[in-house]
Amino acid sequence: MAELVLVITHALDPMDHESSNPVMEAVADVCIRASKTRDTSIKVRRSLYLYMAGSKQMLGSRGFDKDEWDKQWTAGEKFFALMIKRIGLEKFGTAGYRGAQFTAQLLDVEAAIDRVGVRCASHLRLRRVPPIKNVTVIVPSSFTEDKSICSSIEDASKILMNCWQGYDILKEAEITFMVAKVC
Repeated sequence: MAELVLVITHALDPMDHESSNPVMEAVADVCIRASKTRDTSIKVRRSLYLYMAGSKQMLGSRGFDKDEWDKQWTAGEKFFALMIKRIGLEKFGTAGYRGAQFTAQLLDVEAAIDRVGVRCASHLRLRRVPPIKNVTVIVPSSFTEDKSICSSIEDASKILMNCWQGYDILKEAEITFMVAKVC
């Protein structure tokens, strides 16, 4: 069984720990809870895919787009690393960990929710993941305030479902939104 945790960070300042900490805590809680729940009827190892979507301004340019001397981490990369550390780095390896297998990916996309959905689905299809049963989308409370991203959580859910209809791995996924209260 596979699960997806999609974190949309477009309206978040990752360097402001007071505002980004609730999002990080929500992600960690979902991931840790998912790693502890077991379905004994299924003998297949569970997989959890953690995708963090943000704008280029937050995530910065990819490594091969940078000059060789420019090795500074962007704010989004630092936030992503802190999130991985909070969940537990040992959960992201295949050797020695008996729980769910975790995979994490940074996605640099524009703010539109449909672009996030398509990019996420195409990454999952390239990885040839098993069908996703549950999708948890974690957004900061400022997500619905920015109408250029999406007008409401219900609209975002419908848009994601429409985006994922063409992808067998996400077609029957149950989508749950979590809003992290940001100061």
